[in-house]
Amino acid sequence: MSLTAQQIEQAAAPLIRARLEHTQLSELPSGCTPDSYQDAYAIQDAVCHALWLNRGLRINAWKAGAANASVTPFVAPIPPDRVFDNHSTLAAADFHEIGAEAELAYRLGRDLPARDAPYSEAEVRSAIDGIQVTIEIIDSRMRHWREQTAFWQLADSQMNGALIVGDLYADWQNIDHSQQQALLLVDGSEHVSATASNTVGDPFNIMTAAVNATVQRFGGLRAGDLFSAGSWTGTCFVEPGCEIIARFPGIGDTRVSIS
Repeated sequence: MSLTAQQIEQAAAPLIRARLEHTQLSELPSGCTPDSYQDAYAIQDAVCHALWLNRGLRINAWKAGAANASVTPFVAPIPPDRVFDNHSTLAAADFHEIGAEAELAYRLGRDLPARDAPYSEAEVRSAIDGIQVTIEIIDSRMRHWREQTAFWQLADSQMNGALIVGDLYADWQNIDHSQQQALLLVDGSEHVSATASNTVGDPFNIMTAAVNATVQRFGGLRAGDLFSAGSWTGTCFVEPGCEIIARFPGIGDTRVSIS
């Protein structure tokens, strides 16, 4: 049974408060635990409307991922004020924990308006104008997030803390993901080096489903919108005062400093 509208509001309220007050929740409300993608997305939507959409702001970046290419991917909105350019410096005080992941994001080159029929794989492919190396910062509004269910984590935007976006790489369709290397460096030291390490193989494998789900939920997509499509390096937790580099040889580097 799905959560009722009242239960969704009850579940979203502490997540909204935690973002506004920059606090972590020691406890989550009882009687409104999300138990499905539908529940988690309804809570996401309630948070989005309360904090951004009702204020005239717009979500233009999402994170997507899946355990493997055969399952339906999750999608989570990234707040508009948590998307940053390459070489940004972010304040450590803005985070409770600082986890770093190296990812690739697909950027749309044209609008995909809402419509009755889903977009085909070919239409989604033709709408993408390039790929960008991203660093996702992992953080949580839940103090004991490791003990929470996967659907609570998804309700909390899959623990997104920030997204740092690199330069556009236009020749994205010729990337050989079976040979593509990804590196995560902290203060110049290589912490992770992996090859062909995205859980879905070619991350485009989840894009058609992710795009259609987002079009349906958010009333369409616009040119410039981004989907960061899963970690290649796992999560590396770092300390304040460091520089993080995500490097995909042949594609590009993205850097962020945590002060």
